[in-house]
Amino acid sequence: MQEAGVANYDYSSSIALFARRSTSPAVVKVLHDGAASVLADAALAERFAKGGLDMWNLTAERLGAVIRDDHARWAKVVATANISTE
Repeated sequence: MQEAGVANYDYSSSIALFARRSTSPAVVKVLHDGAASVLADAALAERFAKGGLDMWNLTAERLGAVIRDDHARWAKVVATANISTE
């Protein structure tokens, strides 16, 4: 977007795996380890990179922090722009 003359443009989207809060830590670890092994595949990383995608291997705690930070950032945008659901 900077090439188009839009300064300070920052946009990203995410795809993540979620489980119920009541999911045991052992099950969360199995899911995380399985996803991490897929994300470690160099061919997949190359294919995603060609599409402009970055792969992040985040723990459940770090993903939660990213989501909370994004929510806070966008809440400010909504408030500043006076955006409502109506």
